[in-house]
Order: sequence, then C-alpha cells, then structure tokens
Amino acid sequence: CDFWLNAVSPLLGENAPAQISEAFEQFNGMVRSSSLIEMVNSQIRPYLNSCKGHTTQEHLNLIMFYHNHHRYKSGKRKGKAPIEILTGEKLEKNWLQLLFDTVSPT
Repeated sequence: CDFWLNAVSPLLGENAPAQISEAFEQFNGMVRSSSLIEMVNSQIRPYLNSCKGHTTQEHLNLIMFYHNHHRYKSGKRKGKAPIEILTGEKLEKNWLQLLFDTVSPT
C-alpha cells in the first residue's frame, strides 16, 4: 500500500495528500453487496450445517437477531452492533439479555 501511495504522490502534485484522503473516504463509504452477502453466508453456514436440513423460520429469525444485536469485537466498528450503526441509538443490554426480554414466557 505504502509503495503505491509513494509512487502515485508525485503524479498527483501538491494536492496528493488531500486527493488520497478523499479517495480512501469514498472507498470506505462504498457498500459492496456481494461482500455483505458472502459475510452473512459465512456467519450462518455453521448454524445451518448443524441443522442438517431442518432449519425453521424461527431458527433463521434467531440467527438474524444475533447478527443484528451482537457487538463487533474488532475492527473499526469495535464495540458497536449493526443495529446501533443503523439507528444511531446505543443498545443498553447485550444481545442475549435483549433476546430474553423479547421472548415472552410460555
């Protein structure tokens, strides 16, 4: 990465740092749906494989709830859940406590 940035900087002239910064900001803002789909597939595949073809809608709903409410452990989104990023509102409890609050006693 540094090699290519050093190689392109003289070609961009005096505004190189600003242009490079702008390019990285635009790349970070891009949503790549195929990457998103592959990420979701890779996360739910172990759960689906363990079911051996007996997956119910309730099971898929549970996976979806976990995915939307668990907090990332690393990266630039560390400590935030996807639902927090989407809504901008901080979750007061972890995903398991929220699940227990959501499920009504039978």
